[in-house]
Amino acid sequence: MTTTAVRPAAPPPVVLSRSWVPDVLRQSATLAGRGVTKTVHSTEALLDVTLQPVIFLLLFVYVFGATMGAGIGGGGRGEYANYITPGILLITIASTAQGTAIAIAMDMTEGIIARFRTMAIHRPSVLTGHAAGGTDEGGDGDGEKGAGDRAGRREKEVVR
Repeated sequence: MTTTAVRPAAPPPVVLSRSWVPDVLRQSATLAGRGVTKTVHSTEALLDVTLQPVIFLLLFVYVFGATMGAGIGGGGRGEYANYITPGILLITIASTAQGTAIAIAMDMTEGIIARFRTMAIHRPSVLTGHAAGGTDEGGDGDGEKGAGDRAGRREKEVVR
């Protein structure tokens, strides 16, 4: 009896394709759109990211502004609006980061991340998509700035 040795087939040659960066950007944009769509369909989340910072700003300026402004070098409501607006913006950024973390945790428990692992999706796309979607949802800084301007906040002129 004669035995012949069978050589295993050679693996296919590695072909360097186009850059993976456009794929990551496209996939991140798709997942960001998914996050924004989920927020728009949830009335509570939509009100949370759009109205809460503006309500906080108006509440603190008009309810506490005159009293608290007196403690800031004798200024009034306008001085307090200048003082409180950056703090409200930081609260908005922190709550946006918290919402992004909660959305990722919910996706992990619901199993969509496991489905993404079976697909040809770059792993950073999930995180960057959630972060971009959260930034887009919480990016109502223009609304807060407009509310602050109406409440008496003024830009300080830089003297050179």
